[in-house]
Amino acid sequence: MPESTKVEQNRVQVALEQVYRAGDQIYIRYSITNRTEAPYRATVPAVYAQAPVKNAVSLVSLRNHQLGRKTYASFKTHRGVALDVVQPESTPRDLAPGEKATGVIGIKCTDANQPRLYQLNFGIDQTRPVTAEAVL
Repeated sequence: MPESTKVEQNRVQVALEQVYRAGDQIYIRYSITNRTEAPYRATVPAVYAQAPVKNAVSLVSLRNHQLGRKTYASFKTHRGVALDVVQPESTPRDLAPGEKATGVIGIKCTDANQPRLYQLNFGIDQTRPVTAEAVL
């Protein structure tokens, strides 16, 4: 699922590992790895359905893929609509440096046949937002 990206040191990284669909729900299994030297509070992410202004790449060709920063930036998105996260299977916890945690969330999708651009926002680490972007 993830686009090949190099591991960034001194960052909290998110990997979207699996996507399941059931009816009008999309379930996302993710992992968070704390590659910083400070504790990080892992929480249930806020999820946004993004509205791309410019489609440099077809969303259909990227369906079920996590996007790297460069690919995501090519869409030139506007802040999307916040979605309700249903049935989160993760609890807030502190991750020590080097520690990894996993979680599962569900989101309701209105049109399961059309790929959409999503951003999952996990807050901030020491310096930058911790996000994951994907076409689902």
